[in-house]
Amino acid sequence: MAELARQTLAKLPPPVLNGALGGDLEPLVIDRLAEGYVANDAVMERLLGMPRIAAETIEMAASRCGEHVASSSR
Repeated sequence: MAELARQTLAKLPPPVLNGALGGDLEPLVIDRLAEGYVANDAVMERLLGMPRIAAETIEMAASRCGEHVASSSR
């Protein structure tokens, strides 16, 4: 069931995803979205700019995203 939840988060319709990215998300939600959208630079830039992002999520992104994503988000 956890895998199905991950797959669902990784395939959110653009209007739903954009709405979520415009809100103040919980750190756990940011982390789960980052896992699903790590290859999507535009989404990652928005997630990395969120004020409540956890240090662990930033570490994961730093190890898996391109350098330009991390440097442009902060």
